[in-house]
Amino acid sequence: MASRNMASRNMASRNMASRNMASRNMASRNMASRNMASDISSLLKKKKKKKKKKKKKKKKKKKKKKKKKKKKKKKKSIFRLITSPFFEPPVLKLEVKSVRLIQAGGSAGEETEEETEEETEEETEEETEEGVGPREREKIVWRFDVFKKKKKKKKKKKKKKKKKKKKKKKKKKKSILRLITSPLFEPPVLKLEVKVRRLSDAEAAVTSESAEHFAARWHLNASPTPGRRRSRTTKRAETLKNAHCDIRQTCVTITILQI
Repeated sequence: MASRNMASRNMASRNMASRNMASRNMASRNMASRNMASDISSLLKKKKKKKKKKKKKKKKKKKKKKKKKKKKKKKKSIFRLITSPFFEPPVLKLEVKSVRLIQAGGSAGEETEEETEEETEEETEEETEEGVGPREREKIVWRFDVFKKKKKKKKKKKKKKKKKKKKKKKKKKKSILRLITSPLFEPPVLKLEVKVRRLSDAEAAVTSESAEHFAARWHLNASPTPGRRRSRTTKRAETLKNAHCDIRQTCVTITILQI
């Protein structure tokens, strides 16, 4: 009887041990499954991070390309000339077609840009005013055409979802005379030649301006050398004290005597 009891006890202890082993195996399996799940989730997170980084890089490249294209478009500028009592026949409104900045007393053969438009036969005479010697060959420093045909934008198909309209920032009009104050120009006496188209009497609004007011309107924006960014707080140069203006056919020449 004692041997039977011992045998039964041994069997019971073996069964308990087997149950404990089974429970341990289950626990280890659960741990393994949890570890697998955590590994998979970490892998998925890493993949998402890589995708985000790639998207950011693509966006940066696109922005850089857009900035390069925009820099080329900044050369355009539009302004209008209202004639003063210098002009005869009486005062009309003039519309600017192209502008050319000339440096007086430049050495022969130093031209930065070739002229695309034919010069008028009757151009400005030799000057003998204060600080200005007789004109030799003039160096063309800066020139551009104002009026150009705008490209028509293709109309995009309207989507069902309406997007919020973003407020467009108004671009500040840059003054055409801002380059005059840069250190490129020596001697300081300069000329600005403006090609104009005279409007008809119906289009033009007849106005009258005094010579002093006309001279005062040609103020300059002081700026660093072209190519560098202009600071937000641009200094205003002194208004021109003397501005001599001459019209011949369709050409206005403004000679700046004091800056």
